[in-house]
Amino acid sequence: PPVFANHPSLEYIDISYTLFYGALEANDFGQGNTNLKHLEMGGNWYSSTVPTELASLPSLERLHIRDADLMGDVSSFFEYLGSNMVELWLDANPSLGGSIPSSTIASSSKLVSLSLTECNLTGTIPSEMGLLSDL
Repeated sequence: PPVFANHPSLEYIDISYTLFYGALEANDFGQGNTNLKHLEMGGNWYSSTVPTELASLPSLERLHIRDADLMGDVSSFFEYLGSNMVELWLDANPSLGGSIPSSTIASSSKLVSLSLTECNLTGTIPSEMGLLSDL
């Protein structure tokens, strides 16, 4: 919902299991949320792709969108993943496909938790994931 866009003082948003439905739009969380560190959005019914704008929020460390009817190719989302990301949970979204680009892993050195179970990803696990000492 656009009501969450452009609030630079927000650091944590939890809208999980709130019966939100409908497509996630690029402007729903806006680039004005420069201090947003933790975003919980799971358990809703979005029926859409993950906007790349979420991945590029400058302070975002934790993004949890599990069991939310996400769909489409997640590869481009990974390409925009910010270097501050510590936890990324997109699991239990069986219509979410694509692959994990190896170039993404090199820029995600802070990643300690990645959950992609019950998704429809293809390809191989990038060998660069072995370089993430905290994962």
